[in-house]
Amino acid sequence: MKVERKINVAATPVEAFAKISDTRLVASLFTGFMDWYPTPEANRFRTVFRAGPAPLGGEIEVEFWPESGTVVWQSTRGVYTRGRFMVRKKEVGSEVVLRIFYHLDGGLFSRVSEWVFARTVNHYMEEALDRLRRSIEAQPPRLPRRRREAAETSASA
Repeated sequence: MKVERKINVAATPVEAFAKISDTRLVASLFTGFMDWYPTPEANRFRTVFRAGPAPLGGEIEVEFWPESGTVVWQSTRGVYTRGRFMVRKKEVGSEVVLRIFYHLDGGLFSRVSEWVFARTVNHYMEEALDRLRRSIEAQPPRLPRRRREAAETSASA
């Protein structure tokens, strides 16, 4: 099952990517739905999904692709899941796309469960993107280094 949501943010793609490449922030976005717990290995997290009556666990590996503005994670154990944050430049600001793909083994019953689970996933994705928007837009805009130094020089004069 694949679920995708998009938001527009008032920030440059570089600023938006800086936020989504912070694994602590991304982990906090999914609170209540998918908890991420760090493991001793870099960029690996133990996950627990809480969208149904029984929590489901696994382990994911996170990869960062700054040149394309993408953060990707994929399961290495447990429930099969893949996720992706993509940042795209817009005329004003940026667009952040969140895609989550998951698969439950078990035949027809699992397919029906995936479909029912999609409603919950959709709800949590909307909440996560709303939290992300607030986090990105709360940071002060950063001027390029030369302009910032010029502004600081003229302010002190």
